Amino acid sequence: MIILITGLRNLIADHTYVGCVDQKWSLIQHSTKLYLADNVKVSRALFYQSVLKHFGNLSALRLSEPAPIRDLAMAALESEDCGWTEADGDKEQLAEYVVQCLTVNEIPLGFRTFSNVVYP
Repeated sequence: MIILITGLRNLIADHTYVGCVDQKWSLIQHSTKLYLADNVKVSRALFYQSVLKHFGNLSALRLSEPAPIRDLAMAALESEDCGWTEADGDKEQLAEYVVQCLTVNEIPLGFRTFSNVVYP
């Protein structure tokens, strides 16, 4: 797997852009080989790597008004992507639990590390 990652890194770092095939595909050349690249997948992967690389340099985000944690938790629970089921418990109680977890005096390490400040 490490050889594959190194080879892919070299391909991306040392490629020559040949041209656009259509909206989805582009041709790139590395050494003597020609590759067909999916623009969306390559862009998504590169932007993801860029965010990871620069994550520690992001400054704190200060909102003009504090975000209503309970409302945000309820919106997340209402989302189909959430995967909430009745077995998980009442949405109101879960939202209240989220508020309690994020607003206690001992804020979790991740919030201290990434400069997040949470107000009830």
